[in-house]
Amino acid sequence: MDTSSAAASVDPVGRVDRLLRGAFEARATDIHLEPFVQGARVRMRVDGLFRLAEETDSETMERMIGRIRVLARLPSYECMRPQEGRIDAETSGLPADIRVSIIPAVGGEKAVLRFMNQQGILLRLDDLGLQPEVLHDLLQVRRWRSGLILVCGPSGSGKTTTLYALAEHLMRERGEDWQFVSVEDPVERRIPGMTQVEIKPQFDLGFPSALKYLLRQDPEVILVGEIRDAETAAMAVQAAFTGHLVLSSMHVGSPREAVLRFQRMGIPEYQIEAAVRMVVSQRLLRRKCPHCASGCPRCSETGYAGLVPVGEVLHFGDPSADGRPAHAAEGLKAAVEHLILAGVTTHEEADRVLE
Repeated sequence: MDTSSAAASVDPVGRVDRLLRGAFEARATDIHLEPFVQGARVRMRVDGLFRLAEETDSETMERMIGRIRVLARLPSYECMRPQEGRIDAETSGLPADIRVSIIPAVGGEKAVLRFMNQQGILLRLDDLGLQPEVLHDLLQVRRWRSGLILVCGPSGSGKTTTLYALAEHLMRERGEDWQFVSVEDPVERRIPGMTQVEIKPQFDLGFPSALKYLLRQDPEVILVGEIRDAETAAMAVQAAFTGHLVLSSMHVGSPREAVLRFQRMGIPEYQIEAAVRMVVSQRLLRRKCPHCASGCPRCSETGYAGLVPVGEVLHFGDPSADGRPAHAAEGLKAAVEHLILAGVTTHEEADRVLE
């Protein structure tokens, strides 16, 4: 049977269903369908690293992406432009929503599917597994009425999970008295009791414009999914030093890099000092598999199973910190070394994450 005949005989419905279910059962965070000039492949990310799921041909990949479009309710006639959508849990049959992003590429289309809102669970801060010092500092945020709390780290470091857990903590503590709103791209988890705004650039609703309108409604707590540009940074800082508690994230490696990023965005130093209360830097490391020493079927022969977070905190303008920036945590490298000594992770994993 030639390649075209084989592709025509593919059942895209069953194939995509098996892919989604298999990735979910493997605890994958996302699936990548990648086209090439000749052939294509499907990879999934598990515990922060890619695993090859299958290699296939371009026609089969095209049919699979066509099926994904149907599930995400995306129009098939717009296949030559980027598209974003969502496969909800009811449609997929899995206890998770799936964010879909499709973009034209040489050799076909590239699609990325990201699992979101798994079982509707919002983790609590004390369920994250952060070091006691970092957890203690985050729990103290309930005492604050204003300021910017920033969570930073690379992609896949758990920033959004920590932000949501912090928001959940504040809502349990102050939900009856405070108004909570968010601006996100996209809304990854629904939070009962919070007004959540998903940005829509095609309707001129980006982070800065959404923040401008929400500030007129005078909320006490604002969650900004990510600070990516100078305009959003300026709006978040302004909100923080005019009486609002702002929670956000930034794609930088350390608390000090976050401050430098604000400065490069043109935020005056006095505004940074007045607005920023706490910067948390976070990483996720793979745990050693509890069933083996070097690899077994339960960990797909990797020697690792699951993730553990580590973080460090830099305080600004907190009276409890004597008015000076200071590390409240023991630092990322020291925290990771502690995990290594405790047998939780390995030197190789530490080198990979902290390089």
